[in-house]
Amino acid sequence: MDKSVQLSSPLRVQEGLHSRTEDAPVKKKRTNKGGWKIMPFIIGNEGCANLATASLSANLVVFLIQQYKLDQLEAAKISNIWGGIKDISPILGAIVADSYLGRFWTILVASFTYIMAMVLVTIMSADIERIRGTGYGLALLYIFLTLTVVGTGGVQSSSIAFGAEQFDSKDEEDRKNQQSFFNWYYCGATVSIMLGMTFVVYLQSNVSWKWGFGVATILMIISTVLFSLGTKYYVMVSPQGSAFTGYLQVIVASIRKRNLVLPSDSRELYDVPLDKEKVDLKLFSTDIFKFFNKAAIISREDYMEPGSMPNPWKLCPVQKIEELKSVIRILPIWSTVISVSIILGGSASTYMVYQAMIMNLNLGPHFKMPIASISAFVLLTISIWLPIYDKLIIPFFRSLTNRSEGITLIERIGTGIFISVITMVVAGLVEIKRKNSGKPISVFWLAPQYSLLGLAEAFCGVGMVEFLYVQFPTSMRSTAVALYWSGMGIGSFLSSVVITVVHNATGGNRRNARLNENLNDGRLEYFYWFFAGLGLLDFFYFLLCARLVRHSRSCSNDSDQQKENEQVSLSI
Repeated sequence: MDKSVQLSSPLRVQEGLHSRTEDAPVKKKRTNKGGWKIMPFIIGNEGCANLATASLSANLVVFLIQQYKLDQLEAAKISNIWGGIKDISPILGAIVADSYLGRFWTILVASFTYIMAMVLVTIMSADIERIRGTGYGLALLYIFLTLTVVGTGGVQSSSIAFGAEQFDSKDEEDRKNQQSFFNWYYCGATVSIMLGMTFVVYLQSNVSWKWGFGVATILMIISTVLFSLGTKYYVMVSPQGSAFTGYLQVIVASIRKRNLVLPSDSRELYDVPLDKEKVDLKLFSTDIFKFFNKAAIISREDYMEPGSMPNPWKLCPVQKIEELKSVIRILPIWSTVISVSIILGGSASTYMVYQAMIMNLNLGPHFKMPIASISAFVLLTISIWLPIYDKLIIPFFRSLTNRSEGITLIERIGTGIFISVITMVVAGLVEIKRKNSGKPISVFWLAPQYSLLGLAEAFCGVGMVEFLYVQFPTSMRSTAVALYWSGMGIGSFLSSVVITVVHNATGGNRRNARLNENLNDGRLEYFYWFFAGLGLLDFFYFLLCARLVRHSRSCSNDSDQQKENEQVSLSI
């Protein structure tokens, strides 16, 4: 086996080809459930939730400063903490959907929760003069933010998986339609986010906050009603339990059997036949993280009556153990997204909004750009770049490297991390230009750094989501995106810590502080360059993690090759 491993598709120990005939395309009898006819209900519901969330994310800092009269530091802390919890919430939403409610009911309950949040903030914005500065007003603010977290966690965790379930992956035609669904889904999501950051934000900033929130509320109500009307046409998949519960069982069982000796032949470990309805890829026992293999040792107390099932907290099948190992192997790569998220969606991007607030927002004599709409350059860059990347960049590198994937996912993620470093350098230079101009310069000076943010996300963010999806075991691919967002959420939490530490360490509230309330008196460019250094450290950490993952998988493959009738795929 070649030791130079190209990480471009999943490392999996697969069943022999003779056992894969069951997965051949089959034709099924058509029913009136699922398919393209109900996609507008699903995509529309997700789109309206994205519209409301995007307008809130883009304008929350401005809302807190202008309406609640909070200072910049406090507004940034609330915004980053809320963003962190919001980004982690899909993990909890996925657990609820998989274990208890199912995806349909999770989406429906979350949508109604989001409606409650939007109705509440619309009322708050209409009566802001009375509630501003009161404990009652702050309590309403925190209730509103909490409801949006619950709504986002439920909708974001389940919508794309619920939509994909409407197509039968075992049917040749439906499998093609399923691939098209993902394209249309992300297209709808991008358009709705751009509308939220432009049209809704414009209403909030230039008409009134209550009208901005009110429009988003009305759209959310309409989309939820339409989503519920499609109930009889949906393919419903019952909850099958959370993968995280199974992995916790492996950890507990292996600890309980830590004193037992592993058998020399891995075929003596507990295993069960593959359930083709849930999993389509068989994993065999490997020697990586060998301690967890003890969870599959069959001891005397595990012998059961015929027909009975073992206690999953004491005995776990090899398939579940190897799925846990697969997740552990890629966690080092996943962890690199945390530092990037501080730049892409945390501290640095928050202060870019502060820059925009004191720049010239006029676009001609009669139009003034809403402050938060400058963030639309990120989405615009992504929407322009991705087709270019798919149609031009990848074919070019295919011809250059003679590799079918052109650019591996590892290379794509690393490129995004490096671009985030360049973004912070450019942001620092623009801040110097702004302060030295002597008068407010056009807000379009921020366009390059926002466009670079979009380019970094197109490489790192999209690449990381695809990496997690490809590398995760089939049984838990629906949680891959949720794990990505949880990394972004952790980064948002750390953003608040970084802001506080840097603020206190560089002068606090003194006039000459580096993060002064008045940006003209501060040295914001130093803050950006600090993040450039942090991003550079993250880049080298990523290279180290990628090297370690390659090495561990090569070792795993050497062990696997000694087994009979096993195959190994080594690309990502």
